[in-house]
Amino acid sequence: MKTIKERLAQYRRNYSILARSHYVAANRLGNMDRRLGAFTVILSTLLCATIFTSLAGVLSTWVSVILGIGSLGVALLSFSQLHFRFNERSTLHRDAAARFADLRRRIELKQHKYERDDVSLHTEAITEIEHMLKEFAILGALCPKLDDQDHKKAEIEYKSNHGIGAEAQLHSQVHSTPLKKG
Repeated sequence: MKTIKERLAQYRRNYSILARSHYVAANRLGNMDRRLGAFTVILSTLLCATIFTSLAGVLSTWVSVILGIGSLGVALLSFSQLHFRFNERSTLHRDAAARFADLRRRIELKQHKYERDDVSLHTEAITEIEHMLKEFAILGALCPKLDDQDHKKAEIEYKSNHGIGAEAQLHSQVHSTPLKKG
């Protein structure tokens, strides 16, 4: 059975990675929204400019066909932005990340509180940990789903930021409980 310190350290690691995973997802979705938006603006600007020149009768038939395809592209890009809701999903991930980070900070405080393996505090510690796990379950049910790529990137960042080498990584993969991805 794991000690209180070991359990808190594991939970801290898990919540750190989950918080970072949601930040990674938020950044990825925000970048996709900006790129899609910029491309839509550029394409629609070009289309408007060419429509005005076509009114003057300057354009040939093949240019008109390209303009028609371009206008279809603008419509598809605009639909994509509305349908995939990158910006909204980014905000949801950012909110989930902040909540997981808050949970991680509270665990850090508990780690300091229960630094000594004082048996008299054992029941109190278990009660507080169980309360945090209930909060985690609620948060996990409410937060948006993570892509595997975002989760893996966050795990790699965590390991590199905490000096976990290849041997330790292998050990942690074999001996750790898998993280719950929300």
